Amino acid sequence: MVAAEDSISIHLDPLPVLVGAGECVVRAGWIHSKECQPHHKLLVCEQGVFDIVVDDEPISLQPGQYAIVPSGSLWEGTSPACEGDRFWWIIFDESGAKTLHSEVRLPIVGTLEDPKAAKSVFERLLWRIHQKTGSQLGLQLGVAEVIWELGRQASGSKKEKSAGNKGHMLAHEIILHLRAYLAEPMDVHRVAADCGLQPEYMRKVFKEATGRTLQQYVRWLRMEQAKRLLERGELRISEIALQVGYEDAGHFSKMFHKETGVWPSEFRFHQIVTQNPDGEFYPFVDRPDPLKPGRS
Repeated sequence: MVAAEDSISIHLDPLPVLVGAGECVVRAGWIHSKECQPHHKLLVCEQGVFDIVVDDEPISLQPGQYAIVPSGSLWEGTSPACEGDRFWWIIFDESGAKTLHSEVRLPIVGTLEDPKAAKSVFERLLWRIHQKTGSQLGLQLGVAEVIWELGRQASGSKKEKSAGNKGHMLAHEIILHLRAYLAEPMDVHRVAADCGLQPEYMRKVFKEATGRTLQQYVRWLRMEQAKRLLERGELRISEIALQVGYEDAGHFSKMFHKETGVWPSEFRFHQIVTQNPDGEFYPFVDRPDPLKPGRS
């Protein structure tokens, strides 16, 4: 059962997966029939009044307010007011195993301090969708940026923010930018500039919030992405190395072994044999890693 005063934790690492997004201009008397929401749904009222019911809990949204319909909830909505009422929405899923220091806690219903700023972040996501130039990672980053912006603005949680919580919010923003540059050499100054922070202050805030240095976290991110690519079995190890920021495949293999205790080829073979007991392998699974010591 969802209540308007409840809150929800949304994890940003791994990044959320975009299911859909858009804007809606509705007519007076618009009705959305009751349905079970299989994904998280964010609704932001831009103009007019929207009345929704989530798990039998009535919620009235005014301009500048948002509501999150958690996955698995029953919801319905109406717009009884004037012609031309507007709202924008995002449907998304959380993906994969959750990590520490990666969540944004939002009230189920909240009021935005700066609705125009939130809409601007949302419009960047729409642009990526409509231009069809955004990668899957870019779309995921777009969703995470909107969620982070709501977390920064939500007045329902503003009074509860401590210096520590502020540090975690900054760390979330830093992580978004680290992911965007994952395939490139680590550039602390560029990430700091993107976040509007001084490099030394950024390092300090990030270490306090996550318990890791920037370099340690980037290495972890790269290895997690490498694992996902190895599990698919669609790319050579040298190609995977490039995708996670290592120009030298040999160095990548050594770093992977240092982090996981196994060589990339061993990890890939074990994962895909486990997932495919009938022996249906992907193109590069049965090729030995020529970079592993002792192999030609």
